[in-house]
Amino acid sequence: MPVALIVAACLAGCSSTGSSVVSSDGATPAASGRHPTTTGAPSLDASAGTIAKPTSDTATGSTTRARESTAASIRNALETVRAAHSFRLVVTIRQPGALPHVEDNRIVRGAGARIRKADGDTVTEETVYIGDHVYRRADTGAWEQDTVREDSELASNLLYRNTSSLLGQLHDATAEPGRFTPIEPLTIDGTTCVGWAEPDGTRTYLTPGDHTHLRRLVVNTNNTTITWDLTELDTPVDLTPPTPVHPTTQR
Repeated sequence: MPVALIVAACLAGCSSTGSSVVSSDGATPAASGRHPTTTGAPSLDASAGTIAKPTSDTATGSTTRARESTAASIRNALETVRAAHSFRLVVTIRQPGALPHVEDNRIVRGAGARIRKADGDTVTEETVYIGDHVYRRADTGAWEQDTVREDSELASNLLYRNTSSLLGQLHDATAEPGRFTPIEPLTIDGTTCVGWAEPDGTRTYLTPGDHTHLRRLVVNTNNTTITWDLTELDTPVDLTPPTPVHPTTQR
């Protein structure tokens, strides 16, 4: 996946604050090790009692099927997120010598969102979008209310559209199934997720099971590691206006 497009899809307001190894994701590699590679493996010929090496055509067919299966799995996982009414998206930006910048977004399609930004453990801003209204506070200060009427980013639902764009780019990348190479499974919050890497170092992790969804996407570029974590699909999000609110000049 083109790194420039991925970085451009970072949510509005993300500010830069990595290595390409699995441990940089902040999770523990699963003990099961790398995905077994069956393509081109020898098979036992029971009638002859010897090991029979598969033909080139057989190996090529197995490789093609495996790649197509991978692409289909990733597409299905993306569609699960796209179909969700709500989800949680945590974007983490890491740079050497700087505190991680984290944006914790709980998004309800067509209704609003709650966003919490922090540098390290210090909350820098909280925002609640509800329809045409926006509530903001810096740090843990007083809430202020405004409208999004003249805010093109909010009025156009850019937060949700950027997430959809990100998923779309990954979906487009599956048109080249050979781009995805199996890597070690990764245990995230107690769940072992399967993963693939692309030639540019982008890593994709999916949750297991029949209802798989995109769990994590990791991009490394210019000494910056950006991680997208998707959880809490179709979980209710509290979009109640915060109180007390200090009204500002309405736009």
